[in-house]
Amino acid sequence: MLKHRIISGSLAGGLAVLAFTCLPVYVGVVALLVLSTLAQREFYAIMHAAGFPVFRVLGTILGTLLVLISFLSEQMNWAGSVRWAPVITYVCIIAVFCRQLWQEKNDKPIETVACTLLGVLYVPFLLNFFVRLCFTWREGGLSDPVGLTGGLLGIYLVAVVKFTDIGAFFTGRRFGKHKMFPRISPAKTWEGFAGGVAAAVLVSVGFFMATRGAFGTIPFRLHDALILGVLLALVGVVGDLFESMLKRASGIKDSGDSIPGMGGLLDVLDSLLFSVPLMYGYVILFLI
Repeated sequence: MLKHRIISGSLAGGLAVLAFTCLPVYVGVVALLVLSTLAQREFYAIMHAAGFPVFRVLGTILGTLLVLISFLSEQMNWAGSVRWAPVITYVCIIAVFCRQLWQEKNDKPIETVACTLLGVLYVPFLLNFFVRLCFTWREGGLSDPVGLTGGLLGIYLVAVVKFTDIGAFFTGRRFGKHKMFPRISPAKTWEGFAGGVAAAVLVSVGFFMATRGAFGTIPFRLHDALILGVLLALVGVVGDLFESMLKRASGIKDSGDSIPGMGGLLDVLDSLLFSVPLMYGYVILFLI
């Protein structure tokens, strides 16, 4: 299991670096849309296992449109994606409610509407912040790479959050004794949590030193590296625990089996989903 996890993690990390540095933008966007769609489908499978009926097809289509239209608004200057996001979210709410009106034999209409919309908000809405993080500061066409600023922001985020997971895993295995929330995730310990935060801070400071304090055109100072290292680790752990709670309530171990040694896509993305909006917000509020 550990061998498979290392291989899968290395391949995923390499693909992420390629997407943020070398591949054309349209390839990265297609990959993001595929990830969003598959991860959202896994979420709906978890809801189904928990006994909650959902509109899988409608919810997935709405989530895909949310990511796609936000990208087009950034790339094509469609009045700004910040103003489009609430519009698409509103459309999602209305569409799901109207779909429920024609379902006569569903004895759980509230759960259906709530869980369908949660799938849209939890996966594509949060994952959509990768679009804003990577494309807000870029210039170029669809066949060009993401660019230095967006690429560095994306690589930094993935590196800090995923090394939090790695640090927590190995520290917890070696020193873990005190359980964090055994009713949600029996394997997670406070010792592992501390190791994950320490790893995140080390990677963040190392990134600061390697880039000489700049995300391309955006300045990045030592205190930013320390603050972001801690914040991203904390929020990443919350995202991990949230998905663990969903799986625990549904009686399943993994969200899927598409990634050897790691489970499903949602098992890999869980910590990133909660972290990328924080990263984007910090950049907007404190770095530019």
